[in-house]
Amino acid sequence: MKRLIREFEEQVRADLAADGDVQIGGVKMSPLAILDPGSQTYYAEYLRWRDEEWLPGRFARLRTILALEPPHNEARFKRLINALERQQVAAFVGAGMSLSSGMLLWSDFLRKLREAPPEAKRCSIGELENLLSDANMNYEAAADLVHKHMGRRLFMDHMRTHFDVSPDAIQGPVHLLPHLFHRWVFTTNYDNILEDVYASEGYDFKFVLHGNQQLENVQQYYDDTKPALIKLHGDERYPSQRVFLSKEYKQAYAARSYLRRELSRVAGGKSLLFMGCSLAQDRTMQVLKKTAKADTGQPEHFAFLPLPTDADWLRERESFLTDHGIYPIWYDAPSPADHDDAIEALLVGLLRERKKL
Repeated sequence: MKRLIREFEEQVRADLAADGDVQIGGVKMSPLAILDPGSQTYYAEYLRWRDEEWLPGRFARLRTILALEPPHNEARFKRLINALERQQVAAFVGAGMSLSSGMLLWSDFLRKLREAPPEAKRCSIGELENLLSDANMNYEAAADLVHKHMGRRLFMDHMRTHFDVSPDAIQGPVHLLPHLFHRWVFTTNYDNILEDVYASEGYDFKFVLHGNQQLENVQQYYDDTKPALIKLHGDERYPSQRVFLSKEYKQAYAARSYLRRELSRVAGGKSLLFMGCSLAQDRTMQVLKKTAKADTGQPEHFAFLPLPTDADWLRERESFLTDHGIYPIWYDAPSPADHDDAIEALLVGLLRERKKL
């Protein structure tokens, strides 16, 4: 895994900074140069570092997660492993998987847009916060509000700037995804992080479909041996395919739309693993609920989600998610960094079970 090798080399350099160069006669050499990347000695040291220093912490975190109450996590995790072994799992990647790379959640992105100059084009902060509140969570109306005051061109310019991520800036457990999900990956994100990560790990997507119009041709691309990325809500680089405003959502999720049909078809035939997704009451979830009601024999879907601290809210979330055919695997996340650590530990556990780590 190239991401792990980079982390190993960074650790070697960190040791160098603390201890200084190694001097042999009149020649100074770094520990990394002495190891000679590509040699058997280098690879043996990398494996030692991975198995003795890197993996134990991830396995310890995984054990903590699987032991959480209520006691559903371990059983659900085993069912997810079984689905992976049957090659029946597709990744569904949300905005939370891009946070480490400098992206924002939708609500915070809209707040940032609202603060952009000129001040004369800012919408009411009170009106925006009301739409984004837990009681409403109306992101479509909030986007409409900001867009209306900013104007189309300025709004689109901020979209392009924010979601254009340099490959060097990409961080977090997203780097592990190519080693588990080689084939079909679904996302509602607008950024280019998944494309860059898969390419850097040697799993280039053969097809990248973005937006409702391209989904019309999706059947001709379906080949389980070739990796494909389905960007359900489009891409920041192609505004005409993007789904962000309410009118765009209405068109994309219309009764006979290709997006709706494709999402229903996949949800009825494969297990989806949701990562970095809030899984609130939105249009995507409405499609999943309808599919779950229509097909009692559909595969189970899974999600990595932060454990609610309130017992009543936990029961409500369990009921809501299972009604949509989704079985959450909860993790504790006292701080923002704990989200990445937990998802990384869960993915490492899956990789180990699949004998890929």
